[in-house]
Amino acid sequence: MPLVPVYGSVSYLPRYRASIINLKKNDYETIGYTRKSPSDITSQSKQKLLQKMVDNLLDRSLVDNLYVSVSSSASSPLHERDLDETDEKAYRRLSSRY
Repeated sequence: MPLVPVYGSVSYLPRYRASIINLKKNDYETIGYTRKSPSDITSQSKQKLLQKMVDNLLDRSLVDNLYVSVSSSASSPLHERDLDETDEKAYRRLSSRY
């Protein structure tokens, strides 16, 4: 059975990053967005998961700007997301590199 290249293959990431770098050379900005759906997981677990997504956007997609939605469903309008600020202080700590 022949091997079929997959999305996460070793050759994919360098080509993807090269295309992002090329866009940046042409004055494009990259904007990243990540969100967590409402769930029963602990605030600490949610923060760890969000941090992993933030790190991936910074490392893989070389984002210039990053937006994080800490608790929203995919179907909710963007302007209605994260209006509850109960976890705001905890999530301000996400990615000290950014």
